[in-house]
Amino acid sequence: MNFDRRSLAVVFLLLLLAFAGGVKYQDFNDSRGGEEEMPAEDIISDLTSADGSTENKTENLIQVYVCGKVQTPGIYIVNEGARLHEVVELAGVTEDAELRYLGMARELVDGETIVVPAVGDIDAADSSVSTMATFSAGISNGRVNINQASADEMASKLTGIGPVLSQRIVDYRLANGPFEKAEDLQKVAGIGDKKFADIKDSICIR
Repeated sequence: MNFDRRSLAVVFLLLLLAFAGGVKYQDFNDSRGGEEEMPAEDIISDLTSADGSTENKTENLIQVYVCGKVQTPGIYIVNEGARLHEVVELAGVTEDAELRYLGMARELVDGETIVVPAVGDIDAADSSVSTMATFSAGISNGRVNINQASADEMASKLTGIGPVLSQRIVDYRLANGPFEKAEDLQKVAGIGDKKFADIKDSICIR
């Protein structure tokens, strides 16, 4: 009888120890689970700004074509709001480049062509009517330089060339490079023999 009571006491003690151990193990797992969730919350807080929006935003990009007296002519993709001097530095100028009349601090315009002239290309008549940062290499001696002029300049200066057609000219330059001769303008859709004849005396190539 004493043996049975002693056995029952031992069994009861073992069960009690097992139960206590199980509770502690569960508490340990719960504490580890809480610790493992913290890094995920930290990552989210790092990626999200105070107003709830993500900090890593894609900036708007524009394309410009750089040619003339540069070491690496071509199309450059830069951030919207970039300045002319930034893309000229990327292209690298040659020793005989003339930069004084380009307006190096101005903002770039999407789709424009930047022709870096050589020293002596811009004569006194051009430079006398220009002001710092506003000189347009798109107009030379009263003619529109179709390799440099913006879409707005061509639409306002050339007879029969509206905003749609002038933008086609800019798009053609970006896709194919600068025009080698004035007659190449007829490769742009919408510019036939008659329209070219109307504007040929008003355009030039640099």
